[in-house]
Amino acid sequence: MGYRVTCGPVNSAIQALEHEQTRAIGMVLDVEDGLGGHARGLGLPVTLSRTPATPTTTKAPHVGEHSTQVLTEFGFSDAEINALVEAGVMSPATQVPTQVTTI
Repeated sequence: MGYRVTCGPVNSAIQALEHEQTRAIGMVLDVEDGLGGHARGLGLPVTLSRTPATPTTTKAPHVGEHSTQVLTEFGFSDAEINALVEAGVMSPATQVPTQVTTI
């Protein structure tokens, strides 16, 4: 007597992200990385017919991209922020990384 068992392949994370069905249902999206290229991002895991959501397709901020803005909002003066930059604690506000590592 045979058994009826539902089964399928076990994929690695990379295989799952690259699988045609994963892309077809919008689970993986290509988003701009802010450096002129693209990176993969995750879409919405559940889609609802009555309350459809829109996935975020904007890039994630780079490390330190908003540091000056945040410090200013917390009351740091320009002189204090410049002192942090000169001490090497943070990067200048205009510095954007030139390379992004993706999997």
